[in-house]
Amino acid sequence: PPARFRCLAQARTVRDLNQVQRFCLPRDRSTGRFYEPSTIGPAEEDSMEWVYAMEILLEDATAQVWARIFEVDGCTFFQGLAPRNLFEDGAAAQLLHQKMAGLISAETEPGPVDSPLRPWIHCCLRSYCDANGTLRFRMNDTVLPLE
Repeated sequence: PPARFRCLAQARTVRDLNQVQRFCLPRDRSTGRFYEPSTIGPAEEDSMEWVYAMEILLEDATAQVWARIFEVDGCTFFQGLAPRNLFEDGAAAQLLHQKMAGLISAETEPGPVDSPLRPWIHCCLRSYCDANGTLRFRMNDTVLPLE
C-alpha cells in the first residue's frame, strides 16, 4: 500500500551513472510519451519537455531500496537545476555526473553501511505499486547534500 517515509540513508550507486545523458528524458507535452533522448532533433524540441528520470540505490542499517527521482523532484534534488537535453549540454551533463559521483564517492567495493566516504541523505520517500503490482519507491522533497 502507498505510504510516506522519512529516512536517513547513504547512496550506494546510481543507475547508469556512466550514461548521465539519460538522467533527463524528453516527454511529448500532448501525449505524455517518453522518447529516447538521442533521437530528438530540432524539429521535435518544441513539442517536448525534459524531465528528470533516474534511480538511486539507498541503504541504511535495515535495507536497500531503489528510489526513483522523477520530474519536479529532480529539480528539488539538484537545487533548481532544470532538466534539459544533456546530449547537447555537455557542461550540465558533467555537472550532474560530478554531483552524483560525489554522492556515492569513489568507493565501488561493498563496505560498511556507515562508510565515511559517502554522505548521509535526509530523504523523503513515497511507496507505490506500479502497473504490475511491484512495490516501488520515489524520492520527493529531498535536496542533494552537496554544494
